[in-house]
Amino acid sequence: MSVTQQEKNLVPDGATNIGHSRETAAQLQQENPGWIIIYGSYSQEFVAFPMYPGAPAHSYLAATDPGKLIIRMREAQERYGRFR
Repeated sequence: MSVTQQEKNLVPDGATNIGHSRETAAQLQQENPGWIIIYGSYSQEFVAFPMYPGAPAHSYLAATDPGKLIIRMREAQERYGRFR
């Protein structure tokens, strides 16, 4: 499953503003049904919780870069049988 360049570059370089990061997390969640996505201001990571049928219980993915989080989400979806 390939990841588009747009998915890799969701946040411009240097965008460390917490409000902007929270908006990015909300955008990611809207674009990825079956996931709850938040931005942790303490950890400074984007965190995704899979909520789709077949997802492993009590699991989550995290990354400091939203593009990397998208890649991990796609890998998890492929591994556990859920595709967009």
